[in-house]
Formats: sequence, structure tokens, C-alpha cells
Amino acid sequence: DDGGQCSQCPPHSFKATVGVDGSDCSASQCIYAVPDAGEEPQCLACPSGFECASPSCTNCTACAAGSYKDASGVHPCVPCPANTYSGAMGAISAGTCWACPDYHVSGAGSTGIGNCTLACPDRYYPLANGSCWTCPLGAVCANASS
Repeated sequence: DDGGQCSQCPPHSFKATVGVDGSDCSASQCIYAVPDAGEEPQCLACPSGFECASPSCTNCTACAAGSYKDASGVHPCVPCPANTYSGAMGAISAGTCWACPDYHVSGAGSTGIGNCTLACPDRYYPLANGSCWTCPLGAVCANASS
């Protein structure tokens, strides 16, 4: 008797200790926590701030910069929303995603303020300091933010 059968964890969950109860589990079928006597080994989901990046991962990895995961579960890390950025790894809330400065935009999952680019609205023009200024009355200002 090998002490039990190994089973594949559900996608994006993992087990972390090989060979519990005499079983001969492969690396992708390890046990996350040694069960109490008589309990079946369990596949556990990654905690907040961590994810299993592939369907058969062997451990949890911290959410990359520009993303977060606010609850334990098998779901992957979530990109920071557009017009925000975060350099934090292993972030556990959207609160780590900082808003780009006024008149700046960025794509979802941006990792730093350098990803925020100036985007002046209509009837404004860009200044060298990275801000936007109202077009003077009677002047024609093209939206030339780039």
C-alpha cells in the first residue's frame, strides 16, 4: 500500500510537500500542508497576493508589479486598472494601484509612473513640465499631447 493515490490539483492550485503518507507524488502533485493523521491531503489555493501562474504549478508566486490579488483562491492576480500603476510585488489590494497624475493615462497593469503618459483633453495644450493648460480664448489648439 502506498498510503494513498496522488491526484492532480485543480487548475491554479497547488500542493507543496512531496510524498506525504508514503505516496510518490510528482513535483506538480505535492501536498500544500501535511494533513493530520487520517485526513486526506488537500490541494489549497494560493493566499492573497500570490497566484499559481500555470495550471499545474508547484508553488505560489507573488503577484507581479502592476497587479494584485485581494483574496485567497484559485483565481489569478488582477491587473491594476487603466490610469493607475503599482511597482509593488505581492500586492493584496487595489489600494496599491496609484492614480496617474492629472491629465496622464496608462494601460491596465502598469508598473510605474513612467508608464503614465500625458494626454491633454480638447482645448488644452501640453506644457514642458508635464501638465496641461487651457487654450487661450480665440486661439486654435490642437490636442497635441505627444
